[in-house]
Amino acid sequence: MTTVVLLAHAPLASALRGCGGHCFEEAAGHLRSLDIPPTDDPDTVSLRLRSLLADLGPEEPVLVLADVPGATPYNGAKLAAAHDARLHVLAGLNVPMLWRTLCYLQQRPVDELVRLAAEGGIEGIRSSLEDPSP
Repeated sequence: MTTVVLLAHAPLASALRGCGGHCFEEAAGHLRSLDIPPTDDPDTVSLRLRSLLADLGPEEPVLVLADVPGATPYNGAKLAAAHDARLHVLAGLNVPMLWRTLCYLQQRPVDELVRLAAEGGIEGIRSSLEDPSP
């Protein structure tokens, strides 16, 4: 099964892990988080991420959900992925993305999880101007 890593500016990753584990208890064992302090650079994030995953088997897929495209957590994840082919990185993390991922975690391969996560993140964005009903 795919391991999901939430990688975000502190304390967002831990908060989202708590939210995911609360709603999808059965997936909590495959959900990890890494909060990135403002002092870390992408190289440090890459090393911390690879260390977090050191106990996984070499074939176990990993989906890294990062908070902001182009920011330090995402850039560090991309560096780590350059050294580890089992890492798949997706940025723009929000609760709908996380819940969609965890909903299908046990049933779908990582390639499909990436697609489903992205769709969940996009579909979870709403505006009261577009959806005026209560």
